[in-house]
Amino acid sequence: MLGVGLGITGRALLPNLVNPASWLTSAGGGTGHATVSNGILTIAGDGTNAATADQQLTTVPGRTYRITANVATNAIAWTAGTIQGGADVAAQVLTSAGATLSTTFVATGTSTWIRFAKTSVGDSVVSNIAVR
Repeated sequence: MLGVGLGITGRALLPNLVNPASWLTSAGGGTGHATVSNGILTIAGDGTNAATADQQLTTVPGRTYRITANVATNAIAWTAGTIQGGADVAAQVLTSAGATLSTTFVATGTSTWIRFAKTSVGDSVVSNIAVR
């Protein structure tokens, strides 16, 4: 029977498209940092330059995806785009510390890049990142 065991949202059993080992990190030419350990991102800018963590996902055009993540400390920006660093799929969303990010986007191509970015000083820690 179609839909059995999928849960309320229908996405509970879909695989997570995010690969914890596939983040591309950058300090943005400044003295900030972006690191990944066991799928947990720690990102801090230097006050001028944004540090970033990007990941390219294989998506289906027209399909709606939900991104979820826990933000433990300090707010961080999130975007999705058709190119690395782009925001043409989902506008920048600022998530506050201690919050759970949970929002949707509609893929416009077979590849979608997601990005977490921070310009201000002070670590932002992002964990349990999933796109389904």
